[in-house]
Amino acid sequence: LQPVADGGGASPQAEELAAEATEALAAEAAAEATATVSLRTLSRRAAFGAEIECKVWPASVLLARWLWQHPWLVRGRSVLELGAGVGLAGLGAAKCGAARVALTDINRKALQQARENARLNGIECVCAEHLDWAA
Repeated sequence: LQPVADGGGASPQAEELAAEATEALAAEAAAEATATVSLRTLSRRAAFGAEIECKVWPASVLLARWLWQHPWLVRGRSVLELGAGVGLAGLGAAKCGAARVALTDINRKALQQARENARLNGIECVCAEHLDWAA
């Protein structure tokens, strides 16, 4: 986006808005180009008793993709994922530039796997903590 001059030149506000829009578009394109998260999940035997929490749910895939398309929503912000399981959506937020991401789940096996997935992706702004909503 470039400001359009109408003889007298663009106003400073128009130039600033155009620069911000250009920066946002470039950041969005960069985020889309690098939006890859590698995941390891537990084997069926290791996940026994934690099948629900250690599953990669379709909704987490959709949320991660949506965040990759709208990275400005999380860039520079703190993000809390409730019921994170193995952490896909939260790791996606981290890859989109979230300053801090807290992954929470009731299942300790899922949290250990979420920590491992953060390490696997080289993401340092993530913490994974036990949270029981019923407590």
